[in-house]
Amino acid sequence: MTLHVLHAGDGYEYLTKQVATADREREHGQDLTDYYTAHGTPPGVWFGAGLDNLEQMQAGIDPAAAAPIGRGGQVSEPQMKALFGSGLHPNASALIENSITKGANEKAALKAARLGRKFPEFSNDIELLREHKAAVGEFRTEHAHAPSKAQSQQIMDEVGTRLFTDGHGRPPEDQRELRSWISAQKSRVRQPVAGYDLVFTPPKSVSVMWALADDGTRREIERIHKETVTDALGWIETQACFTRTGNTSQEVQDTTGLVATLYDHYDSRAGDPNLHTHAVVSIKVCTESDGKWRALDGSILHRYGVPASQRYNATIMSKLHTELGFSLAARSTGHGRQDVVEIEQVPRELCEMFSSRRSQIETRRDQLVAEYRAEHGRMPSPKAMYSLYQQANLDTRAGKQEPQTLREMQNAWLTRSAQILGTPRDVDALAAGWQQVQRDHASGVREVGEHMRTLDPLDEEVERVLERLEDKRSNWAITHVHSAVDANFAAVAFTDDTARRAATAAVIDRVLATSVHMPLPELPEAPTVLRRRDGEFILTRPGTALHTSHSVLAAERSLLDAAQTPVAYIAPQAALDKVITAAAKGKDGRTLNAGQRELAEHFVGSGTLVAVGIGPAGTGKTTAMEAVADTWKKAGYQVIALAPSAVAAENLGEEIGVTAHTLATLTYPWRGKNGHEPRTLSDRIDIRPGAMLLVDEASLAATKDLAAITEIAAVKGAVVRLLGDPNQLDAVETGGA
Repeated sequence: MTLHVLHAGDGYEYLTKQVATADREREHGQDLTDYYTAHGTPPGVWFGAGLDNLEQMQAGIDPAAAAPIGRGGQVSEPQMKALFGSGLHPNASALIENSITKGANEKAALKAARLGRKFPEFSNDIELLREHKAAVGEFRTEHAHAPSKAQSQQIMDEVGTRLFTDGHGRPPEDQRELRSWISAQKSRVRQPVAGYDLVFTPPKSVSVMWALADDGTRREIERIHKETVTDALGWIETQACFTRTGNTSQEVQDTTGLVATLYDHYDSRAGDPNLHTHAVVSIKVCTESDGKWRALDGSILHRYGVPASQRYNATIMSKLHTELGFSLAARSTGHGRQDVVEIEQVPRELCEMFSSRRSQIETRRDQLVAEYRAEHGRMPSPKAMYSLYQQANLDTRAGKQEPQTLREMQNAWLTRSAQILGTPRDVDALAAGWQQVQRDHASGVREVGEHMRTLDPLDEEVERVLERLEDKRSNWAITHVHSAVDANFAAVAFTDDTARRAATAAVIDRVLATSVHMPLPELPEAPTVLRRRDGEFILTRPGTALHTSHSVLAAERSLLDAAQTPVAYIAPQAALDKVITAAAKGKDGRTLNAGQRELAEHFVGSGTLVAVGIGPAGTGKTTAMEAVADTWKKAGYQVIALAPSAVAAENLGEEIGVTAHTLATLTYPWRGKNGHEPRTLSDRIDIRPGAMLLVDEASLAATKDLAAITEIAAVKGAVVRLLGDPNQLDAVETGGA
C-alpha cells in the first residue's frame, strides 16, 4: 500500500475520468470481471463508518434528490466534486436546496452543507513560478508547441538565474546554488489537503495470475483482494482515525470513522496487469465527542501507513495459501530491503515482463542519481534519493492508455505471456495447473511449499521478530512491531486466517512484554471525559510510545565505552598538516575549512578505539576523509572503507582511493547471521594491526552492526571511525547509536 496526499480542487478527477461509461451502473457486489465488455474501470463505491453521519445530515430529504450514502453504494462524480473538491456534503446541492426551501438564505444553506471549516485558499503568488509560466507561454506561441521537460527546465534555470541575480546582487555561484534556490521557491507553494489516496496493490505474481487465470480463479483473487483491502481499512479506522482539538491542536480525539471511496483498477500506466484499489480517504471526519466535523490527523495516518501496508500484503498472500492452496516464496530484493513474497506457481519471468512500469522508473532514477553525483560530487542522501525516485516516477509517467475492455486487455496479456512461455498452449497449461492446485486444496490436500515454513514455538518467533527490529532500529513503536510480525510470518504456512491472526496477536503481546519501555512524560491522572475509547489520555499521541531491548542497550553501552578506550595508533599532527598543504598545492587546489580540519584531526589523532564525526550532507565530510585516508596510509596503516549499502561503500572507496565493502560483509559473519558461526571473520578482508575501519553513513547502520565492527576492531588491533548525519531518513538499517 502506498499513501499520497490528495489536494482540494480537481485532484480526484484522475479516478472519476477512468470510470467505465457503458450504459449501466455497477450493482452492489458486482465483480470486476463483470466489466469485461465495458471500456474503463468500475465506478467507485462508498466505505467507512463515518458515512452514517453523512446519512444523518440528509435525513428527511427525498432519496431521488439525495442518493443514499451507504457502504458499497455507488459514488457519482458530482458527489466526489462536492466532497473532495469543496469540502461539502456529497449531496450538497440537495441539502442546500432543502435548506432554502425551509427559509434559510444561501449563505446559511451553504454553511449547513459544509463539513466543518471550508478549505483554505492560498494565493501562491510566487514570482519565479509566475514568470516561468509566462516564459513557457511565450515559448508555446513562438514554436507552436509546448516545451519538452528539458526545455522547460532550461527556461526555469534562465528565469531563476535572472531573479536570483536581481535579489542577491550577484549571479548564483554554480548550478547547485541555483537549483537549491529554485527548489526553495517551489517549496513555498501551498495547497489545501482534501484527503489521502491509499493504493492497495498485491505483489506482481497475484496480478499476473489474475490476468491469465480462468474466470473462476480470477473471481476468487478479486474476492480475497477486496476482503483484504476492507480488513486493512478497517484496521486503519480503529487504529489511526483521529482528529485534534484545543487551542494548539494538542488534544487527540476519537472520530466516528472514515469517509472514503474505493476505486478498483486493473492495469498500470504501461498497460501491464496491475490489480489495485484506490481508497480515497476524505480529510473530513466527525468528532465522536461533540459531533462536529473536523480534519483527519494526517500525521497519525502516515505513522500507521507502513504497518497497514504490511498487514494487507501478509493477509492477501496468506489467504491465497490457506483458501486456494497456492504456495508462497520470498524473493530477495537486495541487502537492506525486505523480501517480497510471491506466489510460487507463477513463473518469475512473467512477473518481470509485466513490471515494465517499475523498470522505467528505476532506469530513470539511475540516470538522475548519476546526474546528482556528477553535480554534487557525492551520492544523494536517503531523503534526496526518495525525491529522485519521485521525480523519476513523474518523468516517466505517460498518460493512461486508451480505455480498453478487460477482455481486450486479457487477450493482450495472454499474447505477451505466450511469447515468454513458448506458445498459447503453454499459457493454457499454466492456468490449468493453477486450477488443479485449487482442486487439490478443496479435496483436503494441504502441502507446505518448498520455500514456506511451519509455525515455530512462540519464543522462537518472538526472538526472530526482536532480531528483525534490532537490525532495523535502536527503538521501536507499536507500528514497527506490527510491521515486523507481519513480515516475519510472510511465508509461514498457517491452516487458516484465524490461526494467523492468533499467532500475530500472541507474538505482538510477547514482544511488547519483553521490550524495555522508554520513559514517557509524566501526566496527571485524567478523568473519563478526557480519555479516548482506548482509555488513553487525549494529550497522548497514538503510536508514539517507544520501546527498545536489553541487547540494543548493551550494544550502545559498548560503543560509548569504545569511544573512551585508548589505543596506540595515531598519526602525528605534522603528517596531517603535510597532507593538507600538499593537497592545496595540487591541481585541484583542495583546501579544508576549519570544521573539516577539526574533523580530520579528530579522526587521526584521537587515539581511541572509536571516534565519531557528524555533519549534514554537503558539508565536506568526504573531503576531510580524503585527507584522513592519505595521512593514515602515509603513517603506514591500512584504510578500509565501509558503509551500510553497496552504493555508499563504492562511492566512499572511489572518493578516498581505497578498497570498500558493505558493513555487513564483516558484521554478519561476526554476528552469526546468514548461516555463519558467531565471531566468524570474513576471509575476503585482511585487517592488519592499526587499520582504520572507516564507516560512512554510520547513522544508517544497525546499532548491533556498529557494536560488532567495534568488537572486530578490538580483536584485530584496528580502530573504528564513524562518519554520518544523524538526521538522515529512510535508513538501510536505522540504528540510532
